[in-house]
Amino acid sequence: MNVTIRLFAQFRERFGPVHELALPEGERLAEVLHELAGQTPDGVAALFAPNGRLLDYVIVMQGAARIEHDHAATLELRDGDTIAVFPPVAGG
Repeated sequence: MNVTIRLFAQFRERFGPVHELALPEGERLAEVLHELAGQTPDGVAALFAPNGRLLDYVIVMQGAARIEHDHAATLELRDGDTIAVFPPVAGG
């Protein structure tokens, strides 16, 4: 299956803007993000707490739906999914 991971702001600078991935069926979102983060020095620490859970401030979207962090560990990706990863966003 093919999945697109898009990263924004500081995550784009650290990991690159877009990753087109060919993955086996059944891959889970948190596993894919952990593997991607592990490709750069301190990348895992930029997205994940020591307990392996996504950091509270990391925003993850599947299409137009925000993904709750507790759900990321069990969410199986589907062919054609687009995942967006954002740092905290503030407005004013």
